[in-house]
Order: sequence, then C-alpha cells, then structure tokens
Amino acid sequence: MRDLSVASLAELRAVESICRHGGFTPAGHELGVSRSAVSQQVSRLETKLGRGLFERRGGRVHPTPAGAALADAYLAAAGALERAAGLLAGDNASICVSLPRSLAGPWLAVRFGRLVRALPGLTVEVHADRLLPDLGRVDAAVVLSARAPDGMRSQHLYDERLTPLCSAAFAADHRLKTSSDLASLPLISHNWGLWTAWFEQAGLPAPLAPSHSLADAGLALETASEGHGVALGCALARSSRFAGGRLVAPIDVALATGRRAYIAWSTHPRDNRATSAFIDWLIQEIATLELVDDAPPTQGGVSHEDDCDRRGSAAAGVQHYG
Repeated sequence: MRDLSVASLAELRAVESICRHGGFTPAGHELGVSRSAVSQQVSRLETKLGRGLFERRGGRVHPTPAGAALADAYLAAAGALERAAGLLAGDNASICVSLPRSLAGPWLAVRFGRLVRALPGLTVEVHADRLLPDLGRVDAAVVLSARAPDGMRSQHLYDERLTPLCSAAFAADHRLKTSSDLASLPLISHNWGLWTAWFEQAGLPAPLAPSHSLADAGLALETASEGHGVALGCALARSSRFAGGRLVAPIDVALATGRRAYIAWSTHPRDNRATSAFIDWLIQEIATLELVDDAPPTQGGVSHEDDCDRRGSAAAGVQHYG
C-alpha cells in the first residue's frame, strides 16, 4: 500500500496558500498561524520530498514546478471532498451516465460497492452504449474516440491498446504463453478486423474466421471470462482489480487502436454537484489502475467497442440506489 503520510493536508494547504498569496506571511494570516509555523511546514515537506517547493524572486515567493503541482493537487482534492460532502448533505441527488458496454459490465459491476460507499447519497442511472452515445440525454459519458468529443467538457482517461484476454483457468489448461499458441484455440470476436490487425502486429497469419462471433464487446469479454475462448480487450491493470480477477492477459503483444477514452460531461448537467462528484470518483478509480501502454499486459481489460460509424445505444434501464 502506498504511504500516504508523505504530505499532510495541513502542509499541502500551506503550499497552496503560499502559491496564491505569494508569501509566507499572508499565508500564515489566512491559515491562522505564524509565518514561522508556515515555514516549518514547508521545510518538513521539502525534506520529505527531497526537493524545493519555492524560490524567491523580486521580493516575492514563487513556486517551483513541484510546488505548483502540489498546490494544484490540493485544490483538486479539496474540491472533490467538498463536492462529496455536499452530495452527502443533499437529498435525491441523481445522475445519468453512459459507459461502453465492456465498462458497464465487467468493470463497473465489481465497483458498485465502492461507488455506494464513496457517494452514498447518489442515484445512478447507467446506460450501456455502443460506441457513440447520445450525449444530449446523459449527464456524463465515457467515450472512445480518436479525439476529444466536441461540444462537451472532457478529460482523457486512457489510451486503447488491445491484447488477448481469457480466464486464468483457460490460460492454464491450454498452456497459453505465446502468440503462436492462439492459432489452435477458440477466438471470440465482435469485430474480426481487430483480430486480423492484432495477428499482423504479432507477425503471424490470422485464422480465416473466429470460433465465436458475438454482437458486442461486452458479450465477447463475458464469454471469455467464462472460459470459452480468448477475446481482445484493452488491458488496464497489472492486478486483478479490473473485473474481479476474471480475466488475464497472458501474451505481451498489444495493438494500439489510435483511440482514447474520455470522460465527457454536459456543460449544463441536471445536477452539477452530483455530476462532478461522480466524475471525481470515476477518474480516481481509473487512476488506481496502472496503465500498461509500454509494459506487458497481465490482467483485466475493456474491449474496443463497435465500429465507429455505428451510432446508438442499448440502455440498461437500471437505477442503482446508494
């Protein structure tokens, strides 16, 4: 577990205040402590981090890049805490979100307990969409696209790289270790062109057709997790935290699709506080997974969604109450 005692909230708050006021004395006035106390907090933090956080130029204190980064991090964390606290104090907060089918199933399903504990006052309506949801009917959406969606605020989550995924038992039973091992195994597909591109990336001829052809990415991953073959998915984590440990990635060849996942949200959500709280939670959950763009993928994944020119949704119609 990561040591969270490196920087206390009081120290981070002092750094942010100094950045904003440009000096230790006005920061002390705001925080209700002496200039010396503020200086001691910063000195302790600099010692723990092993780098300077401020420098003096022209009679004014200026943050170093490290100091500015800490101040920004504190503001983001303080805002998230404030929104979460406000959500807890409110009544009947609700949000309508759209997720790719592969996220709405294996990823979100195992995290609903965490969502309820983090935001117990929130009602979430989840729509499991194919590639492009109708962004006019939802408050927030995870979108897979080559660029950020137009007309909405958005933040990049991860880049999509596809790798073979299967259950741990299937990998062990078939001694799946190398790309060439896949040639004789059942392959699960919702878009055979992706498998063909993956085999080309691996330097191997692709089989003529999949063993199982399914309607969408979520079904392909679910079928693979039940031990019926191998599906392509985007490996997000080195641990079993993606889909409860039901999927593993035994082969270290990944196909970059050129697409990126964004969390996008309306400029006029129905409940801005609820939307902001959910987005904060989602970004933090994604951040806890180590992205494997440059390292061998091992476990967990979300799949490439349906073809880019197919627009529409299949609403789950499920409301989850905290």
